Amino acid sequence: MKRKQRSKIVPLILPVLYIPMFFSLSAHLVSGTEASFHDYEKRSITIETASVFPEAAQETVEDIREAYEQAASLYDDIQAADHSLAELKESVQEFERAADVYESLYEKALHAWAGQDDIDYVSEALMDLDTLHMEYAKMDSRSLQALVEEKGKAEEEEKRQKEVEKKKAEQEKAKEQQEVQGRKETEVEKEKEKSPSQPSVETEQTEAEAEPSHTENMETEETDSPADTETTEGELQEEKEKEDAS
Repeated sequence: MKRKQRSKIVPLILPVLYIPMFFSLSAHLVSGTEASFHDYEKRSITIETASVFPEAAQETVEDIREAYEQAASLYDDIQAADHSLAELKESVQEFERAADVYESLYEKALHAWAGQDDIDYVSEALMDLDTLHMEYAKMDSRSLQALVEEKGKAEEEEKRQKEVEKKKAEQEKAKEQQEVQGRKETEVEKEKEKSPSQPSVETEQTEAEAEPSHTENMETEETDSPADTETTEGELQEEKEKEDAS
């Protein structure tokens, strides 16, 4: 009975006994882009001289829940998807911005409702936030940074391995080309050994040019022979005439 009377009196004395507050969160959550985070970060809790109504408290909880869900969605996506290092870094940065928005709204709500947990709807709102924050605490931002480091090392190792494979392929190609060239040279040498030696064209031309000269010499010798014979006969005739004169 006393509790019922108290509940009727409390709404009447709240404006007098407590500092009036009003929570308004501007803008709505929009996921996916840098602009959406910019708009979302404009959402803030403004304390004004007004009564704390149940609807305002519930709206505050829902807005904080949306901020949590945005951060949780990004966190799960990072954990599940196979991103490149650049994509992973960008996703982690988006998560950190969403997490900052959630923590800011959460801390402002706790500060604004401090000392008012004896009001039923404020107490209920605080319980909802406690449950929500326990779920948020399960998300470990340090594990995301560890993922970034691991991905960076993996990509560096993959790059190094590709360089090694490329260098190995180039060496094998060069070796193969050398082997092909060596086989060609060996085949040429074998062909030379099998084929009989042939005089060169220049040698044949030289011999052909030399043959006419030899013939001319022979003709000259043949021409000189009768002259030599005539000379000998003349000498014999002269000697005979000398003998007769004697």
